Amino acid sequence: MTNTMADTSSRRFTKPCCTPIRVAVVVAVATAGFAGHVHAQAGDAEKRQVSVREIWRTYGDPGFGEVRGMAAWPDGTVWVGDNRLAEVSEVSADGRRVRVVLSEGEGPREVGRVHRLDALPNGGMIVRTSSHYHFFGPDKRLRKRRPRTASVWLWGFAAAPDGGFIQSGGYGSQASNELARYSVHRYDDNGDHQRSWHPAVDHDDWEIVRSASGGAISVTPQGGLLVSDAAPFRITRYADLNGNGAQLIIEDESIVSSAELERAVVRGSNNSIRYTEGWNKSVYVGELGNAHILNVSFFWPDDGGEDERAHTLWVVVSPDGEVVARTRVNAGYRVWNVTPDGYYLASLWDYDEFQFAAVKLEVSVSEP
Repeated sequence: MTNTMADTSSRRFTKPCCTPIRVAVVVAVATAGFAGHVHAQAGDAEKRQVSVREIWRTYGDPGFGEVRGMAAWPDGTVWVGDNRLAEVSEVSADGRRVRVVLSEGEGPREVGRVHRLDALPNGGMIVRTSSHYHFFGPDKRLRKRRPRTASVWLWGFAAAPDGGFIQSGGYGSQASNELARYSVHRYDDNGDHQRSWHPAVDHDDWEIVRSASGGAISVTPQGGLLVSDAAPFRITRYADLNGNGAQLIIEDESIVSSAELERAVVRGSNNSIRYTEGWNKSVYVGELGNAHILNVSFFWPDDGGEDERAHTLWVVVSPDGEVVARTRVNAGYRVWNVTPDGYYLASLWDYDEFQFAAVKLEVSVSEP
């Protein structure tokens, strides 16, 4: 295996759950206000390559606390949800933070912690916080907000064509809850639960079931739903948004192993529980052209070093489940959404600046 210098080191990009990969290309990233950043990309030599390039990167002003969702408006502006600061910021089309849309408090335009947001088909936006669902119209004005009653350990969130939304994750706080058997949950445009489907994690430890069930989701152009379980690596396509017509596209433990579930929860000597982020998992799924599917998984290299930095694995899957492209990128992009013109919105922890950044990415797949 050949190693290529990345932005910080030349560590080997290997993982016990993954097949060996070779460095294929190094991409120089030119971004507004952030020059000279270089990412190493590595992929299987016999497969097509996924190229990832930053269009812009912003740290906010004075700075983001913890990015937990991004979505674009038709005019090109982007809303960024901040869980730690409990606010939603608007970023211009060229990557400049211009205003705070929602902030912490109790008024109509004030929120608790921001968990996720997505663009509505009518040109509006829905923001899910710790206390409410906020519905915005195409004019960016708050139309209504509804109390958040469901307790979903959120991994995936997507707006539905009817103005409602779908959430993916473990349900409730008790294993005895009937809906705890499922990990995809649909709600109407008032935030009322309609139905649930897609099996939760099959595990004896209820805390793992609750915190690791479900995964990334996206509504397809045909009106169906893609579900990519956090672990193991598994993508399922549903023909509609009611759980009908399930089709298993791919299941591959060599990409993300089911053993990763054991790392989601750490139990102390007195049976105390700590939920962790430091385990490998799928974080994004979405349809490309010709019904191909793009999946992004989060990885932590096991090289024994003290300065472990998250990587991402970008995989393209054909409609019949064949992996046609597979590329490792030495940047921990948490991909949240895709813009109307095909760019990807993501966040990452910048180890050099020691803060969160929101980024806009151009993603392309090489020809065979």
